[in-house]
Amino acid sequence: MKACLTSCLILMLLSLTPLACGGSGPEPTLVASTQEQARKLARRHLDAGVALHESGRFADAVPEYDLPLRLYPHYDEAYMNRGMAYAQLDENQRAIQDFEQAVRLNPNLPGVYAGWGRALMAMGEPEEAIRYFHEAILLDPLDTESYLDRGDAYSDMGRDARTLNDYNEAVEIEPDKAEAYYQRRFDRKGRLAEFELALERLQ
Repeated sequence: MKACLTSCLILMLLSLTPLACGGSGPEPTLVASTQEQARKLARRHLDAGVALHESGRFADAVPEYDLPLRLYPHYDEAYMNRGMAYAQLDENQRAIQDFEQAVRLNPNLPGVYAGWGRALMAMGEPEEAIRYFHEAILLDPLDTESYLDRGDAYSDMGRDARTLNDYNEAVEIEPDKAEAYYQRRFDRKGRLAEFELALERLQ
């Protein structure tokens, strides 16, 4: 019932136009009011999608991200978040399509490049993924997750020196999380020697 009412409201907002009078254009105040209502509705659904996403309900988050895009086809943040939800659902091709659209609309969102890189990693393409993690780091040099992810990609390619360098960068940015990063690396591949060197560097 709620979804039906929401859809009806969207259709009403999209179809609302003032009656023409003597060939004059739309009433500016009514248009502005309608656009503001649509903006608020789009943001509300985006926020609902984020809440579902954060609770791990990725399949439920996708339709919440769909609704803002019906109102605003150029909503870069909605494309980015929907792409991340698709990636969590292992629908990596659909995720990449959304990331591509988000980048066309706004090339300065580091989260888009990071998500794109992770989708490529899931598809077994670490060399291609490195390019996107690099872009994420250029836009946000303090993004430890992208350093760690790029380190993972280098590790998969057997490039141990670059792997260690990225792990070290993450530790230097957030030394208080060194142990957590150490455990993350251990859980993933058991590459203890690399992180031991990084930890020694802090002492």
